[in-house]
Amino acid sequence: MERAANKAARILQIETLLLAYPEGLKPAEIARKLGGVHRSTITRMLDDLPKHIYVDEFDDGKWKIDWDSYMVNIRLSLHEAMAVHLATRLLAKWSNRRNHHAGAALRKLGISLKHLAPFVSDHFLASAEVMDGEAQYYDPVYLRVLETLTRAWSKKRMVKIKHKKEDTGKVNEYKFAPYFIEPYPLGQTTHVIGRIYPEDIRLTFKLERIRDIEPLDDEPYTIPDDFNPRELLANAWGIWYTDKEPQDVALKFRADPHIVSRVKETRWQSGERTDDLPDGSLWWQAKIDEPREMLPWIRGWGADVEALKPEGLREALIQTALDLGKIYGTTTTTAKLLYHLPYAKTNPDNPKQIHLLLYHLIDVGQVAWLLWGEVLTDSIRQRLAGMLNLSVDEAGQFIAFLAALHDLGKCSPAYQQKYAPDWLKKELVEANFILHDATGYSHKTQDPKTPHATISTWALIALLPELLQIDTHFSYKIAVALGGHHGSWPASGATDNIDDGKYPQWNDVRRDLCWEVRADFHPPTAVKAPANKTDLNTFLTIFSGLVSVADWIGSRNKECFGFIERAMSTRQYALRSVEKARSALDDLGWFGWQPTGHTLDFGQVFAYLNFTAPRGVQAEVINQAQHLAGPSLLIVEAPTGIGKTEIALYVADSWLQQQAGRGLYVAMPTQATSNQMYGRVGEFLHHRYPHTKINYHLVHGQAAWQDKFKKQIELQTVGDDKRTTAVQAESWFTPRKQTLLAPFGVGTVDQTFMSILQTKHFFVRLFGLSHKVIIFDEVHAYDTFMSTLFERLLTWLNAVGTSVIILSATLPAETRRKLVKAYSGETLTQSGEYPSLTIAAANQTPRLIELPKPADITVQLAWDVGREPDDILTYLKEELAAGGCAAVICNTVRRAQEIYKVLDEARQNGDLDLPQDDLILFHARFPPVWRQVIEEKVLRKFGKPDKEGKSPHRPHKGIVVATQVIEQSLDLDFDLMLTDPAPIDLIIQRAGRLHRHDRTAAERYGLPRRLVITEPT
Repeated sequence: MERAANKAARILQIETLLLAYPEGLKPAEIARKLGGVHRSTITRMLDDLPKHIYVDEFDDGKWKIDWDSYMVNIRLSLHEAMAVHLATRLLAKWSNRRNHHAGAALRKLGISLKHLAPFVSDHFLASAEVMDGEAQYYDPVYLRVLETLTRAWSKKRMVKIKHKKEDTGKVNEYKFAPYFIEPYPLGQTTHVIGRIYPEDIRLTFKLERIRDIEPLDDEPYTIPDDFNPRELLANAWGIWYTDKEPQDVALKFRADPHIVSRVKETRWQSGERTDDLPDGSLWWQAKIDEPREMLPWIRGWGADVEALKPEGLREALIQTALDLGKIYGTTTTTAKLLYHLPYAKTNPDNPKQIHLLLYHLIDVGQVAWLLWGEVLTDSIRQRLAGMLNLSVDEAGQFIAFLAALHDLGKCSPAYQQKYAPDWLKKELVEANFILHDATGYSHKTQDPKTPHATISTWALIALLPELLQIDTHFSYKIAVALGGHHGSWPASGATDNIDDGKYPQWNDVRRDLCWEVRADFHPPTAVKAPANKTDLNTFLTIFSGLVSVADWIGSRNKECFGFIERAMSTRQYALRSVEKARSALDDLGWFGWQPTGHTLDFGQVFAYLNFTAPRGVQAEVINQAQHLAGPSLLIVEAPTGIGKTEIALYVADSWLQQQAGRGLYVAMPTQATSNQMYGRVGEFLHHRYPHTKINYHLVHGQAAWQDKFKKQIELQTVGDDKRTTAVQAESWFTPRKQTLLAPFGVGTVDQTFMSILQTKHFFVRLFGLSHKVIIFDEVHAYDTFMSTLFERLLTWLNAVGTSVIILSATLPAETRRKLVKAYSGETLTQSGEYPSLTIAAANQTPRLIELPKPADITVQLAWDVGREPDDILTYLKEELAAGGCAAVICNTVRRAQEIYKVLDEARQNGDLDLPQDDLILFHARFPPVWRQVIEEKVLRKFGKPDKEGKSPHRPHKGIVVATQVIEQSLDLDFDLMLTDPAPIDLIIQRAGRLHRHDRTAAERYGLPRRLVITEPT
């Protein structure tokens, strides 16, 4: 008896140990932890162990607990058992999916209560039959998802999930760490809250939309200590939560004792407050994260409740009432003002639902007004106002009013027949808006393919002089600019043969729409066009860009403005619209960094780099640049390693503060240089503005492939899942037409060239660059074609008030003069010694200033290596015999591949002593994803030492065979360099990657600073 008791106690000890070590233990480890027990004793107990303890033959024979079959021992009172029964019954009512686990739990409870309460026991057993009965929908995927998530959550192990997005049907794959599983009675679903990786963003997923799941048992995770689901969902009506402040929801329930009593007998929300009103009605109020989540509950009360706030909730219910009226034919037709008939937008999810044209015009005008007043800086506003000879407020009213008129051409036969639902077409025809007339309309007038923007131009050419008392020439220019809001200004002759004058209703209503909008924005009249052609073109270009942006934002009906078709006063709608416009701009990340006028000294800005004061060249450039009036041009010519990037960033930041600029863009010659500069500038912004939200982007064709950028991008809502992380790169700005609108960015120079080429939305890009500071790095690398474009770009940048800093190792005197002439229109007559600073500022004669000469650096030049790959192999074997890191720079991809092939074959047959991972081929023709991986590997192995001055990833011996991708801006350091013959400026650039960082002679294996140029062909 005692022996059996000892064995049972020992088994219980083993089970307790394995619960503490879920990864499992070997018998010897169990014996050691139990103390005084021999391994053989533990092994002999194997046959006596309970079924939930097993031997994992695939994991070194460890003993483990099978978590799926392990039974938790629990003792419940009758009332505790009833609580479990009620919870399970509730689950059965709101979920139609069969759950045999819930049924089994109830069945066990029923059996255990058989003698204590047989009548209750019978009901428990009956409920169990309901839970896993045939009437319940059997969804094996859902059950497997729930089981796998439960197991992963209990072990804190990640899973890989495939989630189907509701709106698109697209299935996305995520690596996911579950934090909490929550039922959702409102939606009759279950949700899981957790974090996706590597994006490191918290999301909520609906289990029913997870189409596949795979456990990742080798990938543990930790739940942050500050994660508290009760706090997270404290203000949620169900499962929708947000990082924003919860909104006040106020409802008024009808003065009916039964209704009031029913509301009061349930506590619907933890923080709710109710008050009895004198008329017998009930006031109900609570703070809710997402009031839209309440809609099904509120609709369930029908006409017994009125939603008072927030406005968006009230509007949604009003629209529901209108839709129900149409469905059941209870809506009575009342006389509408004719300008309340034309539509501008239809709801893609419900094409019968429209947004009135008048309201859309006001929406876009309000966005333009807020962009003018709260996003654009003083310098832009004052410059544009000065061009129009108006005050800043008057100019804003003028521009916002004109922006509102952009879609006036939608009030036309061509557009109103295009997407209008049948009920609206019927109303239009009844109001004498004739949509088709083969004899009365030209084909172009009634053709749905005729661009509505072109019709806007046609209509406004005649209407603007009447509305604003401006001359016909200026009216024509503005009308054409507005007609280009979809990317291209209408070509000459585009408005020919458009005329709907046979039915004056169209023109009458267009006029009425204009006057309604005019009454809201109060634009000044008799405005004169800018006095000279340059100012006129500048104004029209910036104006075109602003209108396009305002239209993009003002068209976010589904996300913000809604679809409103009911008639209300223009003033009433405008008050609603301005709040929606502000919310839209805020949600998209337009409100953030603004210049304060406060500058810091050099040591404060770069304290994170341990810089205390600028060096000689840096100090002189800063001294000359800091008090220039904008817009200004600086050309800094100095050797590599002098700190030109820090000079440019400091001066740019000072100018932004002093000149009230809009932001900074750093233009690099290649994607590789952009990727590295993105990290450097991001670190600068982080330390310069540590407590300010900075909207910062990587701008080039392959930016989306860059992990460091992808982690910055805010994920959009996944189905009905919620985002919770505010990040730096606001996702609205990521499409290629919109990236230059972000305040801060680093990218390729070709992105700036797109602003002066005749591409769609070129004026949006130029608007995005206006009144910023732009740094152009490595300008000496531009070819002839790029240089021509660059000169044209500089002319436009000056015109739109943008200051420019050009960095170069060296420039020919003629190139320097061309750049100054292009930007300022003035001629640079001076020349001087290298290094130098050239300045072209407003109201100043261009001048060149010689900069302090840096200490000389001696580079050995050698020409003693043949061109053939075998000659290069022989040379590298000899020079790197003791160790060291070398770069071989080729002028073509094919030559780099040939040399790499010879070196790799030598490595494989043992002729070249070098690990495979330390021989790297790097060129621009790799697919984007591969190129990113290679670039990061090169930077990790041969880049800058860490803050402690160590280079833990630098190999004892390494070779990079590359093309010109490593000669520009990549912060690399090699002990030895071989290069094909190249122009002298490129040779200098390549030499800048030789002995670039401070390392001892021993760390360089005694290799001198030597640049070897192979024999020319």
